[in-house]
Amino acid sequence: QEIKDQLEAGGSSEKQGAVEVGRKAGRADQALRQMEMEARTLPPEARSHLDPMIKAYRAEFSGLQKAVEAARQAAERGELLEDGSSGKTAKDRDRLVDSTSILTGASRQLGEAHRQSLEAEQIGLDVMSDLRQQREMILRTRANVGEIGENTALAKRLLSSIGRRAAANRYLVYVVAALMVIMMIVAVYFMSKQA
Repeated sequence: QEIKDQLEAGGSSEKQGAVEVGRKAGRADQALRQMEMEARTLPPEARSHLDPMIKAYRAEFSGLQKAVEAARQAAERGELLEDGSSGKTAKDRDRLVDSTSILTGASRQLGEAHRQSLEAEQIGLDVMSDLRQQREMILRTRANVGEIGENTALAKRLLSSIGRRAAANRYLVYVVAALMVIMMIVAVYFMSKQA
């Protein structure tokens, strides 16, 4: 609306409006470039969601740049026609109104593109935060799995040791039983010899 007011006020205001739209276009281009650079640093899963959005913003921005250039040229033509004649004709006023509406629309679209680029950047940051949390969870899970593996190995060693002790105890029982049988046989033998 401010740009429209400036353009309707006169030629110098129209130039200022074109400069303001140019500044906004520069900021939007810078935001898009920053988004593209940040998207390159994201993992492939996150990038697959953001790349189409960024391409759409870039295409929309290119269209807006063309509209701004057309509006700027129309404004320059209108200014030349205004300077060439002593009074404003209805045709000149129509051109001025057309260029004003084009510049206003382009300015509005640039603002919307900038807002959308900020939203996309926020989405990218949220995705990176989620991925960071998932990475931390995976690392914790890996540490827990390692600890479980160590505990399993310790339990296996303990069970093996218990098995060896049980086998040794079993052999010891067999040996003791055999000795008792031998002693009983010897005792019976000596008792029968004395009798």
